[in-house]
Amino acid sequence: MNLAKALLFFLLSHFVTMTLSLSTCTTVDIDHIKKKRVEAVRGQILSKLRMTSPPQTTGPSQVPYQVLALYNSTKELIEELGRDRHQSCGQDNTETEYYAKEIYKFNMISGPPENNDLPYCPKGITSKVFRFNVSAMEKNSTNLFRAEFRALRIPNPAAKRNEQRIELYQILQKDDPKAKQRYIGGKNVLTKGTLEWVSFDVTETVREWLMYRQTNLGLEISVHCPCHTFRPNGDIIENANEVLEVKFKGMDYDDLSRTKKQKEQLYPHLILMMLPPHRLDSQTSSRRRKRALDTNYCFKTWAGGGFTSRRGTTPTSAPAPVPTYAAQTPPTVRC
Repeated sequence: MNLAKALLFFLLSHFVTMTLSLSTCTTVDIDHIKKKRVEAVRGQILSKLRMTSPPQTTGPSQVPYQVLALYNSTKELIEELGRDRHQSCGQDNTETEYYAKEIYKFNMISGPPENNDLPYCPKGITSKVFRFNVSAMEKNSTNLFRAEFRALRIPNPAAKRNEQRIELYQILQKDDPKAKQRYIGGKNVLTKGTLEWVSFDVTETVREWLMYRQTNLGLEISVHCPCHTFRPNGDIIENANEVLEVKFKGMDYDDLSRTKKQKEQLYPHLILMMLPPHRLDSQTSSRRRKRALDTNYCFKTWAGGGFTSRRGTTPTSAPAPVPTYAAQTPPTVRC
């Protein structure tokens, strides 16, 4: 009897030993895994910044005014773009949106006044001209990702209407036989109420400026149809000219209680988002790889009178596009 118990105990012990030896479960140290993950992320950040170790902190320091102004403008612009993207349910190209951009701000500069040679309706009461010097970025014209024109609207207590439609135009060269302006966009803007930033996407216009300096003649905000006022049914009101009742900071008499730097921060300006050179190279190669694997594309033929299919055997009836130096909206003839 004792021998049977001893044999049973031996078999059970042997079975337990074999079971434990077959078990592959090990204790997981969560804190150690978190630490390793943090170190990996820190290494990736340092690699993106092309640094081997974190910078040594020397304590709090005074942030330069230019850096602070650029940060505030960029922060407000990103928040506005986020709201617009959410409202339009748009989907961005994650490959370009993921990586950070180099941000540059260019304040408005002074220039000669515009004149339309109409004594009864001078240009100054129907529009405002904004000029910018972006020549410093001409060498990086291909790196431009996005450009935004921003102007701070201030309340106009003397306005006769609460809302007015304004339109933004690119000023063209005066020897252009077609038109003097190119339409960029339009918005209905309040004339009273609280301060608000008015923004327009001017990426293609600025890209043209960077590639062809002589085309940089400025931007113009104007009423829909200068020197005319319309009834609700579309009829023109005789002897009544619509004036620009929307006011912008920095375009008229300014508040003398502010310092020059404080005023410049609120002046009309351009925000340029540039892709870093090393990111632009990797993005181009990535697009080439994707195109090589894509079957839904066609080759453009400039001299063949149209497009050809992927295999180059099925010409279409679409006329060949005429190459231009900027893909812009055609010049718009003003009323």
